[in-house]
Amino acid sequence: MQPIPRTTERRELGVPALCLKGRRELNVRVLDISEKGMRLSLPEPLEKDDTVFIHSSLDDKTIPAQQVNCRVAWCQGKMNNWEAGLEFNVSDENVYQAWLSKPSPTAPSSP
Repeated sequence: MQPIPRTTERRELGVPALCLKGRRELNVRVLDISEKGMRLSLPEPLEKDDTVFIHSSLDDKTIPAQQVNCRVAWCQGKMNNWEAGLEFNVSDENVYQAWLSKPSPTAPSSP
């Protein structure tokens, strides 16, 4: 089976965030982001098709404190080392623009 080609470019981000699922709060890291979703590093798994809310870290003043509503597309890993792919819910398609505009801490700076 051939993988489905990616239709949007990913942008490395590497920022801390908070993932809310029901009453659970998980400290996560947003590894990368695209126009359609984001990839997280997290300490425990999420269930496929669950709805979660991602908040930017209060320590990161470069992103406005906003909540992004997402659907869990996939989750894989083991022990305390999990990654999850999230798809933005259509109602929040404009909210994540502030996250996309954040400069990547790993990208070379412009002259």
